[in-house]
Amino acid sequence: MRVLRAKQVRKNLKFYQLVFGIIEPYNIILDGNFIFTAIKYKLDVRDRIEKLLQCKEAKLFVLKSVLKELELVGAKAQSAKDFASNYCEIIDDDYISGDVPSERLTRFMENNAQEAMTQVKKKRYFVATQDQELRRALAFIPGVPLVYLNKVTLVFETPSQSSLNFNKNLELSKTTLNAEESALLTTTSSGKKRKSSDIVGAEETTPAASADAPRGTSKLTTSLAPGAAVVSRKKHRANAPNPLSNAKASEDSNNSKKKKERKFRKFY
Repeated sequence: MRVLRAKQVRKNLKFYQLVFGIIEPYNIILDGNFIFTAIKYKLDVRDRIEKLLQCKEAKLFVLKSVLKELELVGAKAQSAKDFASNYCEIIDDDYISGDVPSERLTRFMENNAQEAMTQVKKKRYFVATQDQELRRALAFIPGVPLVYLNKVTLVFETPSQSSLNFNKNLELSKTTLNAEESALLTTTSSGKKRKSSDIVGAEETTPAASADAPRGTSKLTTSLAPGAAVVSRKKHRANAPNPLSNAKASEDSNNSKKKKERKFRKFY
């Protein structure tokens, strides 16, 4: 696999890991047409999927209705049926309504996504299928990674718009206030602040009072209650000039100054 493709796959896997908690070992549900196409091109499905997802182990699953569908096809799909029976774990989907396996797979993934919202350690699945209509239907379910075959090349689709919108709403919910927090903020902000007159010994400072105050005292001392001790603030003044400001110029600085003067005279 090329470097850019591998980098894009890692980016997509990181997205599903952070947003939906999909981690190794990865669980992949194989559709009947995907198994049939892989057997047609003589591909090692497990090895190719593990290389695509860059993982050590990938568990393969197949719906019970898919096995029945492959049986109805007959001898043409016998090798695909044997692979599904021998190398994939079978998921019982008899309780799910649907006329064809694609409808049952869509409802199964919808139920799985809803249960994963409440259960932290709920098993999440990838879906590998060649059915474009099924991929479009699964794209409306957030958190469903899709894989398909382009002849002999495995392709990992980028996250669907529904998955991106789910992540956007999730990040937005972290930065916005919920109903309880907004109600608490409203109650806090509507409370009356204490006025300065409620503070013991504090009075409003008038311009006349501040003008009559002796020099060197702060405005705080003029606003104290009558009879309170007035503490004047002593201003700190420099005892002597900064010795560095009066230091004589060094010889190096005088030489550089003379060079600049000579250079200046050459131009004029």
